[in-house]
Amino acid sequence: MKLNEVIVQEQSEEEIKAEIKRLEPIADKLEFAQSEARDITKAIKYENTTSEIMIGLGGLADKLGIDERELDYYESRVREAKMQLESAIYEMEELFDDKYRDVRNKIEELEMDLEDLEYERRQWN
Repeated sequence: MKLNEVIVQEQSEEEIKAEIKRLEPIADKLEFAQSEARDITKAIKYENTTSEIMIGLGGLADKLGIDERELDYYESRVREAKMQLESAIYEMEELFDDKYRDVRNKIEELEMDLEDLEYERRQWN
């Protein structure tokens, strides 16, 4: 045996079933968390503080006789920053998607292991 060989200890059918049973409620919670995360992050779409500020400053400029177009450069920067913020917030959802996918993949892997065990058992009988 070479030093870099990995020894894989196979799980019994009961151990695999127990692990699936342990992981399924976790997967369910994570699946729900994906939806919850989307509900939480969509609030950024309806955030209007930046719009209210730009409107307020535009009104102030108008009241003082300042051409509102002079604010265009700054408003453009604010809109770009807001889009970057929205994007960063939506990226946070990926954590929940990844965690769910990891657990779901592990369950599927264990289910395939079970199928392999059943196939091997049929081959020996």
